Amino acid sequence: MKLYRELQEHWLWEKESFDRRSAWIDLLLMANYKDARVMMDGQLIDVKRGQRITSIRYLCQRWGWSNTKVSAFLRTLEKDGMITCATDKKKTVITIENYSKFQGENDTETSPNRHYSIIEQTLQHTNKKEKKEKKEKTEKKEKKEKNEQERTDAPLSPVPCQKIMELYHQTCPSYARIRTVTDQRKTAMAARWKEHGADLAVFEELFQKAEASPFLKGSNFRKWQANFDWLMKADNMAKVLEGRYDNGKADAKNTAQTIPRHFYA
Repeated sequence: MKLYRELQEHWLWEKESFDRRSAWIDLLLMANYKDARVMMDGQLIDVKRGQRITSIRYLCQRWGWSNTKVSAFLRTLEKDGMITCATDKKKTVITIENYSKFQGENDTETSPNRHYSIIEQTLQHTNKKEKKEKKEKTEKKEKKEKNEQERTDAPLSPVPCQKIMELYHQTCPSYARIRTVTDQRKTAMAARWKEHGADLAVFEELFQKAEASPFLKGSNFRKWQANFDWLMKADNMAKVLEGRYDNGKADAKNTAQTIPRHFYA
């Protein structure tokens, strides 16, 4: 199938963004349809039929791609035997393999109108395929989000406030015991229960880390000690679980002059 070079001036070619298909067609259109000589830096260079002297930088600007994407694309074409590239500091010579297979022996005789029709059909087919792929990708994403939302909205098991308190007392003997289960404490436990997937093991890990932390038990600059209510705050629970207060990471010696007062809130 021959391609007419004036297609590059067609509105479809100017407005549509380049994908790998249209970039390949663009290389076919840019290649010389007959042997020629060009002057470059004071030297005559022979350019054979099916060749194009260009640069990676020019192709980046032309296709709106990054240097990495253009280089990777050319390597892919070369690996597949579609082109060969010869690159030096000043230029890149691209040779279309089997150029006559695409353009025939004389590509100047084909009707421009016929070429416009061909390229419109090609690009429209490409656009339809890309729209279909985009639609499928969007539907897949929406389905995934819906499933995640359904899991989030699914009713959680009842908050085991009594078990959480018992676990706290068993695991954290160094901390003040809870005497009253206030509504405020129930609300805090319910919020953390939901945030951490209704998993009692997360609370067990929290309390184990708290008990193992000298810093949280009072070995700090202000002799401050954490308690159950402090551990049930969202930010504090996250920090303890992340190991921010593990032994040696927040000792009083290293942090005495840098810890702000609100740190202990």
